[in-house]
Order: sequence, then structure tokens, then C-alpha cells
Amino acid sequence: MQQPHGTDNDDGKPQTWRQTAQRRTAAAFVQAFNEGDIPGMMSLRASDCVQQILPEPLGHPPQDNQTFRTRMESSMVFFAKYETCINSMIEDAANRRIWMHLSARGDLKAGTEYRNEYVWMLRFDESGEKIERVDEFVGSGPQRNVGITGKEKSWSELLSRTMSEWTA
Repeated sequence: MQQPHGTDNDDGKPQTWRQTAQRRTAAAFVQAFNEGDIPGMMSLRASDCVQQILPEPLGHPPQDNQTFRTRMESSMVFFAKYETCINSMIEDAANRRIWMHLSARGDLKAGTEYRNEYVWMLRFDESGEKIERVDEFVGSGPQRNVGITGKEKSWSELLSRTMSEWTA
């Protein structure tokens, strides 16, 4: 697995990545996204993990594991290629938290390019091997990726349609 790159502090200088269990789990979670490995993603989440897409005005309800799995299954099918890069990672080991700034790039099967940025705030169990909560700030990239399948006006519209198809 490729090591994450980035900074670990406010001065912007590269830090040596300590390989704590939390960092390994966070990097493995990103790797599973890059590989489209939904079982791999799920194996890193606690059984009661909740994911919240932010900011709140976007109106996304919290996602339990089944809802998260459904979202991944319905959105991954649109990508020919997808890669998320860790730009920076900050760890608060005492409080079992990691914050990551991520950049994503992908090629959609419809022929358009996907680009976005995220901030993931992860909370871990005591072992650092399971993610208990994900708060995910999304950039405006998906809103610019109009014409994903040629029918939708926005990424939100596409996900709403595919989510309703998957849960019907």
C-alpha cells in the first residue's frame, strides 16, 4: 500500500508518518475506496458506524452501514477509474480521531471527469482498527459534474435516483 503524503502539523513541513493502528485503518479505508472494494470498506467500519455528509444544509441524513453500502454500490458503477489522494492527515490519538484532507479524481463511464475535495473526520474504537463515525465534508465538485449519465442535472440528482432504485 502506498504511504500517504502530506503534513501533520500547522507549519506545513512534512512529518514522518507514525504507523498507529488508526493511521493504518484510515489509509486502508482510502485504499479500499481507490480499489472500489466495498467489502474492504465495510470491514473497517464498526457494526454501528454512522457516516454524516456535511455541511448540514445539503440535507443528507446520517448513514448507517447498510445505507453507506448502498450509496457505494450505486455510485461506484458510474466510474471507469477513481482515485482519492490523502493531502494531509492529523491525528489526535488520545481522543481516537483522525482528520484527513483528500482530493479525488475519476473518469466517469459517461466520458466526463470527476474532481472533488473532501475532509473526513474519523473516530475510532479503542483498538484503532474500526471506524465508529465518519463526518465527511464534501466540496462543490460533484455539482459541477453535470451530465454524468446525460439525464441528471447534478451529482445529487444522480445519487437520489440511483439510491431510490437500489432501495426499491
